[in-house]
Amino acid sequence: ALMIGAVAALSALYATVSDSVTERLAGERLEAQVAGTANRLTNFIANRIYQLETLSTHPSMPLYLLYSDAVPEGIQELVRVEADAPDLYGILFFDSLGDLTEIVPGQAASGKPYWGRQGWSVVGRPSVIMGNSEIIGPALPSGDGPGWLLIRQPLRDNTGYNTEGSVALHVRLASLTELMRTENLAGVLRPFLRTPAGDLLDATGNPQAALPEGLRTGPE
Repeated sequence: ALMIGAVAALSALYATVSDSVTERLAGERLEAQVAGTANRLTNFIANRIYQLETLSTHPSMPLYLLYSDAVPEGIQELVRVEADAPDLYGILFFDSLGDLTEIVPGQAASGKPYWGRQGWSVVGRPSVIMGNSEIIGPALPSGDGPGWLLIRQPLRDNTGYNTEGSVALHVRLASLTELMRTENLAGVLRPFLRTPAGDLLDATGNPQAALPEGLRTGPE
């Protein structure tokens, strides 16, 4: 399967719903619509990386790894506002060993690690390095909570206390897959994302039990 731009951990595919697809949509127009879907996915990841950089480069963020109660109120408010973004469940801080140390839940926080951290881990999850960012996951919806994707960057240590660690956006997987919805292709194509583990996700973020007929690789 082809990778789509910055969404390097996922692959874009689509299934033909109608045999007369070439008659209902001219080839060039069809390609443009499918490419547009891929661009929306790529831009979504790029925008989250930009959002994360405002946190990872802030000189006060390493304080969360030292003693979170000592973080100035203005900084706490900044992180809370970012965590409340509709595409996020929250913001997570990790120490130098990669262990989860601090959680800032957003308005959409649901499931683990917000309501209990036991059993929640990024260890063993697929990950892709993109520049200074690491994209981890995705984790599929389960009894522990909804599906998610993690975008993580190292913190810049300006404290002088050797506070090595990282900060991550805990992204709603559905916010990404929902971008595959397109009225122009309704009834003609059904787009999917394939995870590194081989699961096929529809626009709701749920895995498909069976492989759809007529599945094709999408644009790079």
